[in-house]
Amino acid sequence: MGAIGERGTPTADAVAPVVLTLGQLLSRDGAAPATAEVHEAAARALSKIARPETLPLLLNCLDDPAPAVRFFAAQGLGNIGNSDPRAIDALVKRLADADKGVRAAAVDALGRIGGQTVAHDIAARLASASETDADVRAALWTALAALEKRTAQPSDIVTLADSFLVADAAGAARLYEIAADKLRPEEKSEFAVRLHAKLADAYVRAGQPAKAAAVRQRFKEFEDTTVSSSGQSAVPASLP
Repeated sequence: MGAIGERGTPTADAVAPVVLTLGQLLSRDGAAPATAEVHEAAARALSKIARPETLPLLLNCLDDPAPAVRFFAAQGLGNIGNSDPRAIDALVKRLADADKGVRAAAVDALGRIGGQTVAHDIAARLASASETDADVRAALWTALAALEKRTAQPSDIVTLADSFLVADAAGAARLYEIAADKLRPEEKSEFAVRLHAKLADAYVRAGQPAKAAAVRQRFKEFEDTTVSSSGQSAVPASLP
């Protein structure tokens, strides 16, 4: 049923009348609740349908005792694409779910529908090292990158990257790259030069000297021009 009514397909509206039935299948109330397999199938269908009216059902599924049901609920909330505060709050809570698959699905959904508040939550979780699973940490970085690309200003991204430079140079480099991509290609302001100097430093710390050399070479001509015209380099000898 989910394949037939999958969001964005020509048949998406065909399953609207049966959304309530799926909700009834997911209910654990009553004398004869559905089997675990039926629960999972119904949650999977709802995650693909992802219509606005499925939001309350998916929110309920996030509290289901079965990890697979919670996983599909998180996916569905991301698929709806609605930054509803109820969905955001529920997904943030699932960042601490006992199941790594649920945590990863919640992270992915938040990366698609969250804003800067969510970015701060994800950055805090990365910085605190409360998430120890490598796959989920990778998902956290992917979500944070997506949020910063979509919602943050370059100066704010640099500040965030600075906070990760010592503990996770590769992550900091990723954020500096995003900040650099948001600048105009021809921009050679002092901020741009300092940003690329920090990017080069992060590459060195992350064990990527070739990338660092490429960044330094790209801005060497501008630095030389600045030194010859003003007597001092636009790039500080040591970065803050």
